[in-house]
Amino acid sequence: MKHLLLTTIAAVLVVGCGGSAKDISIHDSAAAGDIEAVTQHLATGTDVNAKDDWNFTPLSYAAHAGHIEIAELLIANDAEVNANDDNGFTPLDYAMIDKHSETAALLRQHGGKTAEELKTTEPVAEAAQPEPSTAKAPDISIHEGASLEGNIEPLNSMAAGADVNEKSRSNMPTFFDVIFDVLTEKPLLGAIFATFLISRC
Repeated sequence: MKHLLLTTIAAVLVVGCGGSAKDISIHDSAAAGDIEAVTQHLATGTDVNAKDDWNFTPLSYAAHAGHIEIAELLIANDAEVNANDDNGFTPLDYAMIDKHSETAALLRQHGGKTAEELKTTEPVAEAAQPEPSTAKAPDISIHEGASLEGNIEPLNSMAAGADVNEKSRSNMPTFFDVIFDVLTEKPLLGAIFATFLISRC
């Protein structure tokens, strides 16, 4: 930030002393708010996206100082609105840091983003998509499979499109079939489960 202040002071001194566009860089002109000097630079072919020693563009300086007219002129001449400097900041970052809301709004209208926003909008490689399942539903019903210990066929049935809320022959949903089988075939586990349920009441 110190170099920005020094550049702005130098630009004001040069412009205030009657300097011409040839005497002051486009960066210093943008920082000082000298729209005539910026216009002269652009008319003579100065690169609108030229970077200085800190990789600041003229638009970065205009945004930092809140010179909206110069920012508009630079953007109209194809200034890169998301150019990063050595700090990793964009012109929008500087407009926001220095609370130049109108300049920030202008940059946003032209696609300006903060450095943080640019990081989150970088394209992400697409994750490999699994092949669609061609599994055929097994011959065993989801109810019968659920009641067999260690049998994962009910899961395969579900993956193949079986209705998990389908009623069994006893007209009880699958969940209750499993609970019933656990309680009747594994009394100790059933007692633990019952104790757990009672303690939750």
